[in-house]
Amino acid sequence: MLAKSRHINQLNAQLKTQLPADLSALELCYYDDDSATLITNNQALAFRAQQQKSTLIKILKQINDLGSISSIQIKVDIEG
Repeated sequence: MLAKSRHINQLNAQLKTQLPADLSALELCYYDDDSATLITNNQALAFRAQQQKSTLIKILKQINDLGSISSIQIKVDIEG
């Protein structure tokens, strides 16, 4: 589990360099073979991200180990 967390941290570092400035507060919190979950603590950002899912999928596919992502979920961390 710790290894998976470290790997997600590495993927988040790559993701930050790929995301547009207005979506840069999104973070990858989970992924499996074909889906990923992104999280933010900003409801407005989550709404904008929902509107740009296809763009986000394209960005994720450019990152090592995420090339097979075909769907994403956007979650809001209201406690974060």
